[in-house]
Amino acid sequence: MPKLPLCTLQRVDGKWIANESAVQIDTETGDLHAPGGVLTADGGIAVPMINATGAPSVKGMAVTVGSAADNSFVAEVSGYGIIGYVQEDGVPDGQPCLVGKTGKVWALLKDGTAGQRGYLLRVTDVPGRVEAIVPPAGLGSQAQDEHFKEGGHCLEDKPAGVDVLVLASLHLN
Repeated sequence: MPKLPLCTLQRVDGKWIANESAVQIDTETGDLHAPGGVLTADGGIAVPMINATGAPSVKGMAVTVGSAADNSFVAEVSGYGIIGYVQEDGVPDGQPCLVGKTGKVWALLKDGTAGQRGYLLRVTDVPGRVEAIVPPAGLGSQAQDEHFKEGGHCLEDKPAGVDVLVLASLHLN
């Protein structure tokens, strides 16, 4: 991906001096890359982690911490360990891949389920997939164990289909 380096300005003896910066803009996606993370054009923050899923990455997959390598992720299956959503498609196993950690992210719906604006996202029985559920009606109306399965909120309506991505506001419990 082509990246355009940015510069920083520093005032020295009353004059502005431009210095090359480690910050770059991806000219294809509009993402702002800095050491240790990325501010995405969609409005989220993503960090590089090692894909330890055993397969190329799938954009929108809900993930949890992997145990095979430091700083790695695997598909979330329990519902209780979600740490973010993969934001790149096709990154080989064992390679760094961006995982959305906060803000707006793309989440992969379970096939055959629809996204509903304002609904909660919850990990399903399909590894790495989420579904949109009706928010509970009032404080304390949701069992604590269900509360900890939440992985954000739908920001848009999407019809049911296969491999459907939905824009979500990520929050983790």
